[in-house]
Parts: sequence; C-alpha cells; structure tokens
Amino acid sequence: MARIGSIYIGGSEGKPQTGEVFNSGIAFSLESDSKINKMFTFDNDWEVEVCQGNQNIVARCKKNLTIEQILLTGFGLCQKLLDLLSVEKQLEMNIKSPGDNYVLLFNNEGKTILRYVDTLDINVSISGVSLVQYDKDGNIIPQPPRPPVNWVPAFRYYRLSQSSRDLYEAYRNLFLGLESMLSIICPKARNEGEKKWLLRALNEINKKSSLSSLIPENPSDPVAYIIKTQYDSIRCKLFHAKINSILPYETLDPTIVSKAYERLLMVWRQIAKDYFGVNSEGGVMTYAGFKSIIDAGFKQLFVFCATADPSVPTKEDDAISPSGFPSFIFDENKYEGEIGPGRTLLTGVLSEALIQMDVIHRVCTQVDSKLISVSHIKDGIYPLGVNMFENYEILRLVNKSTPKTIF
Repeated sequence: MARIGSIYIGGSEGKPQTGEVFNSGIAFSLESDSKINKMFTFDNDWEVEVCQGNQNIVARCKKNLTIEQILLTGFGLCQKLLDLLSVEKQLEMNIKSPGDNYVLLFNNEGKTILRYVDTLDINVSISGVSLVQYDKDGNIIPQPPRPPVNWVPAFRYYRLSQSSRDLYEAYRNLFLGLESMLSIICPKARNEGEKKWLLRALNEINKKSSLSSLIPENPSDPVAYIIKTQYDSIRCKLFHAKINSILPYETLDPTIVSKAYERLLMVWRQIAKDYFGVNSEGGVMTYAGFKSIIDAGFKQLFVFCATADPSVPTKEDDAISPSGFPSFIFDENKYEGEIGPGRTLLTGVLSEALIQMDVIHRVCTQVDSKLISVSHIKDGIYPLGVNMFENYEILRLVNKSTPKTIF
C-alpha cells in the first residue's frame, strides 16, 4: 500500500477503504496544502484524489500501464480535477513544477517499483567580461557612459513574462512584448494582416540586426523560421481556444513551448539591445563546460542515502539526518550522464533496506561523504509493499546572469 502522506498511490495490498488494487499511480506536488478532501473517478479505472493538509495530488489506475501512459494520462486527469475544483468549489490549486518533481508507481517484470523524480538546479554566476582600451602610453582610455534606456511599453510585457510562474502566461506576455517593439520600429499599416505585418517588420529588422545567429542550424531565411516556429506553431495556437489550440498543461512535458520561449527570448533581447539600448552583458557557463564539471564531480564518487528524518533542509545542513534518524545507502548508484543540454541524470536503487523503512522524508546526495543536496518529501513516501525504490535526480544548469527560462 504505497502512499504519499495519507493518499494511496497504488500497490497489491489495495486501498485501505475498499481493498481495490491499483497497479499504476503518480503523485505531483501542489503549490500549497489542499484545503479539502476530494476524489473523482474517471473512466472507471482511474481515481484522482487530494486530501486536506496534504501537499500532493495523486492519480491511480487499476491497470498495469507503461511509464509513458501513467505520466501522460495521470497528469492530464490531475489537471482535470483541479479544473473541476476551480469551477465547482471556487478553489484554486496548481501543480508545482510538474515536469521536475513527481512520484511514480509501476510494475516491471512482476515487481512493484516506486520511483521518485526530482530536479536540482545548479545555479551558476559568471561575471561579464569587459573590454579596456589603452592609449600609446599605457593609460586607460575612459569609456563614455552608456546612454540611459528610455522606457517603452514592451518592457512591461517583458517584466510580466519574467516574473510569471507559468510558462504559458510567460510566453504570451513575451510575444506581446515582441509585437509591441515591432509596432514602434515598423508600425502596422492600415488593413495589413497580422502575419503579413510580422513578416515585413522582422525582415526590416533582419537588415540591421541579423537574426540568423539566433536560429538553430543558421537557416538561410531566419524570418520564415521564426514565423513558422513561433507565430504559426505556438502564438496562434496558444492565444486562441479553438480547434488545434494549445491547452495549457495538456501534457506533462511542455517541451515545445519551453524551447520556443528560449528562442523567442533571444530574439526579443537582441532587438531590445539593437533598437532600444538594453544592456545584454553577462557571462554564461556553456553546456559543454557544465557537463565537464558534473562529470568530474559525480561520475565515480556519489551515493544516495534515504532517511525518515522529516527535518526541513537548511543551508547549514551537513548531515543526512540532522535529528539522528537511521539512514540507508542505496544498493545501486549510477551516473547516467547527460540527457539533454545542461541536464545530467543520476539514478539509484534501494531494495534491501526497504523492509526497515516505514517512511522516506529525505533523499540525500553525497560526494566523498560530503552532503551535496537534499530532496525533501514533506508528506513522506510510505513504500509499504514495494519491491524497489528508485531515485532519479536531474542536475540542471541555471545561468543566473541570463533571463529566466524555467517556470
């Protein structure tokens, strides 16, 4: 009877109230504790549940499903329950970073496996490089101060985009900010269609501020690429709730919108720099540099440890269990390596010690016996009846000197 807090995820023991067996399940963290108890049934095989005082939402299914099926269907049904609670109970709840953190229950070769997935952001700050000019006598030539940046309406949309906690809202505001800049640089003609105007404006900008370097594989027509991948594929579908629209949070992995945001941000910043004098200074760590550092630090030396200690992590943490609870080293610890630009995966398996663990509140990463990170599970994972507990930790590069791209 695996559960998170008081909510049953699945397992062969069955639900406490009914004994029904659910062989697949997934739990996501909410932004705050639920204020109510509520359960909905979907298609007879699925249940979705929230419990008062628990900061999780769980979707479970009676069928044995693949990991992909659990992720896709479970996430979609959790969103539907939150939609129903919003319109019926006037209660607003949202899932916190759904693609970054979740608990998954599934069966593989007759074994019940509970997998905890968490993402650890590695924040990197690199000072920008400045150029210094000298005269023939070796004296520094003073540089004129940068002219002040004059406010334009596009900056409001940019701020709202960067301060948003929601990827889709952030994209909408950033595109509105792009349109706002273009309307100043190249005003829309009377009776000119929107797409035709965007093509004309971006082509005009491309003459002064080349957009080719911002486009993957440097295509010969960057404006056509931007219109196709941004306006046609994302903007029109996201701004309109019609057929072929993009429904926010329809899928767990909003990769397409996320990548489009990153590329749109580069276009926005270059236009803002070249036409409105916005500063774009700041150093960054490259993906190759990040991979090299993580390879060196984690490839041979890391281990995962689990404990029932509910202590909330602090900056001063230097122990797996600050309160002295027993801790258990994972039976297997594997460095999987790079799984995407700026993303590296570490995995671990805990099996033999599970019989001694009623609950898991902290999963810690150690390198050379030094505590590196702590994943804190507030409500606790209860692995009763589970054959194996897996930990998937994703290390993600975040350049602090660049605009936000993670929501």
